[in-house]
Amino acid sequence: MGYALSIANSGCAKEIILAGFDGYKQKEKNDEMNNLIEMYFKNNSSIPLCSITPTKYNIDSRSVYDF
Repeated sequence: MGYALSIANSGCAKEIILAGFDGYKQKEKNDEMNNLIEMYFKNNSSIPLCSITPTKYNIDSRSVYDF
């Protein structure tokens, strides 16, 4: 995920839309990814992330029909 975020940033993407990024049932397994997402958002050049499928990660979710 870190590499994908870096590539999207370097390619000047306006938004990153995720699908199937649902996470694990156990909260502990999600902590590492949530930490990565938190560090990413602290960067001033971060790009907005949203998920079009349900997710356990700390990112916004929207319906695919909202686009």
